[in-house]
Amino acid sequence: MKWQYDWQKCLRRVYFHADFDGVVSAAMLLRWSLTAEAISLCPVDYHLKPLWGQQSLPPWSAVVDFLYHPDAYLWIDHHANPFVLPEWAKEFRSGQLMCWSEGAPCCPVVIQGLFGSVDSSEFFREYAFWSSIVDSGAYRSPQEATDLKNPYLLASRVIGMASEAVQAQFPQLIARLSIDEVLQHQPDVVELVEAANSVESQVRQRLVDMLEFDGSVVLFDQSEYAWPYQRYHPYLVYPDAAFVVGIYAKRLGFEVSVGANPWKAKPAFHLGRLCESFGGGGHAQVGGVTTNNIADAQRVAQELRRAVKIGAFQGFRAD
Repeated sequence: MKWQYDWQKCLRRVYFHADFDGVVSAAMLLRWSLTAEAISLCPVDYHLKPLWGQQSLPPWSAVVDFLYHPDAYLWIDHHANPFVLPEWAKEFRSGQLMCWSEGAPCCPVVIQGLFGSVDSSEFFREYAFWSSIVDSGAYRSPQEATDLKNPYLLASRVIGMASEAVQAQFPQLIARLSIDEVLQHQPDVVELVEAANSVESQVRQRLVDMLEFDGSVVLFDQSEYAWPYQRYHPYLVYPDAAFVVGIYAKRLGFEVSVGANPWKAKPAFHLGRLCESFGGGGHAQVGGVTTNNIADAQRVAQELRRAVKIGAFQGFRAD
């Protein structure tokens, strides 16, 4: 198809969400592009959301697993309401190179459906499968969700701990290496693997002291530690909790996360839309809000905790 060939020979920059499925999405474009050596790789995160509407993207840019931008030549996302400006939502028209697949488990699955025919190999099959598991939280148990013997989960943790410079290297590695080779390929990644395993040991030692359970919602405050968010660890201690509201430090500010217990019935409301009312966003069963300081993070966490506990969800139904 001509439109398919055009993007393969035109891309010059790829903006990708700095998490596992965002990295795999960028790796797919990189592997399938005919201009890979000329492509700049730019990890992005939701602290950019307030300024995203004011930013201009250079020609021949792709944005994957992140907010819509009308300057993008290629845009693919699966999050709820990725439009930071109302006029962008009104003007948006879906097409082969502008694809919003809300509800898809991850972006790599969407990309496979759109462009998988350019590579008949099964190179990305396991990468896409585990992207779906990691991004949608479709683990069979809290134990599986926290098992760093799984190299895909370990890679996800390492990406979360990496600097932007190292995050930008991951698509290049994943585009040509197996997951085990990625984790052993270069010294800075090996160091992060060792750090991730060390953090896991520390988390398990200190976990109970960071949890506050009210019989329904766990408040998990790990803001004092420079760790990636340990979303599923509270369920190791409180498997019957309906929700976890967490606070964790990021490079710029703090993030408040709210997630429904994935091993219970799905809630009747959309947590991502609830978080939008606080300036954040997310999926049906998990959402987040970025704040500038710990005081705001603690306030938002308490408000979200109260909202999910009492069912204050008018306007945030999951239908």
